[in-house]
Amino acid sequence: SSKKPYVPPRTVTLRNFCIDRLEVTSLEYKQWAGAEWNYRFAKPDVERYPATGVSIENARAYCGAKGKHLVTSDEWELAAAGHERRANPWKETAWPDVGLLIRVKPVGSLPEDVTPEGVFDLGGNAPEWTDGPLCLDYTPSYGPSWLVRGHGAFDPGDSSIFACSCMDADAKYPGFRCAK
Repeated sequence: SSKKPYVPPRTVTLRNFCIDRLEVTSLEYKQWAGAEWNYRFAKPDVERYPATGVSIENARAYCGAKGKHLVTSDEWELAAAGHERRANPWKETAWPDVGLLIRVKPVGSLPEDVTPEGVFDLGGNAPEWTDGPLCLDYTPSYGPSWLVRGHGAFDPGDSSIFACSCMDADAKYPGFRCAK
């Protein structure tokens, strides 16, 4: 389940980081996870789609195995907004085609959804797990919940980088990316 959280404005200081340009693909995750994980999409090019159906714990483990960490919500937002504080990752004031925002596509396949720094799919494609903080104003039925960023956080009318949702730790919809 998901819910829009209240995230108060605040000042954050981040250490230098490097976010992956692309979401983790189904092929990359399958190669790491092995036979116990199955593709969520039944598409001919499923291996190029974002790895979804991955718990936040397994996303963390994958990133750790690659010598990285699951991107934090603050890192994700800075990557999307840039230092100039863009309203959207793609620098335009509005998404060119809202229909594209709500459909999951192969990773990196939307040339409209790339930041000036070369990071893909922060506005569209799969919503993404981010690490910390817990969603404190949301009480899920299955334990703690985490902020999910991007994809309009399931609201095609809100393509802002500030869109986020709270999701249970084993939600099936988010993809993820790593940072170092």
